[in-house]
Formats: sequence, structure tokens, C-alpha cells
Amino acid sequence: MKRIKDMKKVLKNEGGFTLVELLIVVIILGILAAVVIPQFSASTQDANEAALDSNLAAMRNAIELYAAQHNGDYPGTILQQDDATAITGTNAPYTAAAALVEQLTLYTDFNNNISATKGGAYIYGPYIKKGVPANPVPSSPSGQENVVDVETTIVAISIPPAADNSTGWRFIFNTGQFFANNTGNDAQGNPYAGR
Repeated sequence: MKRIKDMKKVLKNEGGFTLVELLIVVIILGILAAVVIPQFSASTQDANEAALDSNLAAMRNAIELYAAQHNGDYPGTILQQDDATAITGTNAPYTAAAALVEQLTLYTDFNNNISATKGGAYIYGPYIKKGVPANPVPSSPSGQENVVDVETTIVAISIPPAADNSTGWRFIFNTGQFFANNTGNDAQGNPYAGR
């Protein structure tokens, strides 16, 4: 009998956590979450900005290499509608933006003509294999991150992006400038368009 009473005492003392102890644990977890979550969002922004810098460098290098191999002509400067129609099968209006993309992603000759296959005079390119990369810094409407707005008029060196952020990139083919079409600022407060 005494043994049963002793067991009841032991079981009674092992009742679990009190409400105060549980509240303390929940408060500590809340404080830790409040400290850690901003770190994740900051690292996401840092990663997007690093990807932006990488994409800008790749595109600028491709554009400069194209110009060096085509007598100083930047892609999109000379439109070759006949070539584009033969390759893409479309008769849509051929724009400088379409020429930019095709001249960077297909084979070209010295005179900026394009071809889907390498050979003969088409010995240059492709300069970018998977198309124009997406602008990783969100501001463009979904599906427009890799669309390039080509400026066909001469613009001053300090270039503001399009006010509507309707495309992911801006390119000025007179000067070869390629930059992000974002009106926002990076983590340091510098404009994305100035990168």
C-alpha cells in the first residue's frame, strides 16, 4: 500500500510544464523569429542584386563583342526584316528590340544579317545562348522581366528608366548602353538604372 502511495506522489510531481513556462518559450521563439526573418529578406535582396549585376555584365559583354565584330554596329542598329521573316516565319513589324534579340541569339555575318545555322559568312555568334536573361529585381509586370526596350534616339549619358517600368531592360543602341529598367533603389540607396 505504501508503495502505491509513493508512486502516486511521484506521478503527481511529474505533471508537465506550467503555463508560465510555455509562455516564456513562445516569447523566446517569437524574439528569435523577429531577429532572423529580416536577415532572410535582406539576403534575398542581396542575391537578386548580385544576379542583376551578373546579368548586366553578361549582356554588356555580349553587346560589346557584337559591336567589335560588326564594324562598331550595336545589335538592333541595322534591321534585317527579310532574314527575320525567313527564320521566325513571321511578317510582324520588325523592331529594333526584335533585331537586338535575334542578332545576339542567332548566327550573324559581318553585315548584321542573321541565320539560324552556322556556316558560310555566318561565323559570328550566338552571343547569348538562352535569350535575354530576366531582370531579377522586381518592378516589371510579370512576364516582362526579360523584355528589352530599345531606345532609338540619342539620349544623354544619365538615362532615366521608362516611367511605367513596362520592360525589364533598356538599351540605347547609339551608345551601346544596357541597363535595368527600374525606378527603385538598391539596398545602398543607389538607383538600379545607374548600375
